[in-house]
Amino acid sequence: MLPYLCLLMISVAMAMEQDQANIPHGYLVPNPCYPTVHWSAVGHTHHFTGSQTDLNQFGKDFKEAGLKWTPELCFKDSDGDGWTNGHELGDSRCVWMRGQPEEEPVRSHPGINEHTHVCT
Repeated sequence: MLPYLCLLMISVAMAMEQDQANIPHGYLVPNPCYPTVHWSAVGHTHHFTGSQTDLNQFGKDFKEAGLKWTPELCFKDSDGDGWTNGHELGDSRCVWMRGQPEEEPVRSHPGINEHTHVCT
């Protein structure tokens, strides 16, 4: 049982790293509660691990977009805070493509509305 769990954890971690590379600043998304900590699992409700059952709205939108950064996903405001996902992730013009450098700094988390989120 233990080897199976280890393999499962490794595959989840590899999938999250792959997903991080599919969004601008995917490795640098700030944790709204701890600004010096990056939110590794951007599409999930918990900052460093996740499953398909604990997706935040950005994660659901990202999944719906085929796990790719698309203009539609970029122009959405997944967390309802008044800023597009692209603005929050440093691609306000929605032109970033995987492998390219970002033109703007990351600003905030696209799946957490910092105006209403309660840090615990």
